Amino acid sequence: MIHVETRVKGMAEVKDLMNFLVNELPIESDRDTWNIAQMTGKELRKAMKMAGIRSWTGLLRASTFPTKLKKGHYIIPLTGYALPLSRSGEKGHFAPIGGGPLRQWWDEKKKTSVPSALKHGAPEHKPGYLYVVSHPFIDPAMEAVRQRIYGEIENGRVIKRIRRGGR
Repeated sequence: MIHVETRVKGMAEVKDLMNFLVNELPIESDRDTWNIAQMTGKELRKAMKMAGIRSWTGLLRASTFPTKLKKGHYIIPLTGYALPLSRSGEKGHFAPIGGGPLRQWWDEKKKTSVPSALKHGAPEHKPGYLYVVSHPFIDPAMEAVRQRIYGEIENGRVIKRIRRGGR
């Protein structure tokens, strides 16, 4: 009679990994996602500074901080004027001063309702309008995030835990 005995080695490691995948993976992946959202916000703020943007209301900078929608889902709620500010074109354009934050800034900074600076900086003077130029900051920030994201994922908590076998 022949006797065959098999031994399974590494079952403790397999159990640890399975426990991690079931119980702790959602928590760790949420933390990694949060870290990537934080990194994206930091890159946007750094790019804004490099582009020379100084927000007069503080809304633009405040809108670069990530907000949690639900577990594992984060957004960066940029204000409505962020995209036009970043992509308005090389030449610039006239923006209506209106009654919003642009008008408030103009009244506080210039202490006058006559836009005399337009006569010098703009190609032509348009009453009630301010000549604004583009300050590209979104695309450079997203390019910096694209370059860093693989390293962030590779060095993230999920990958490290998987490499350690769930421990």
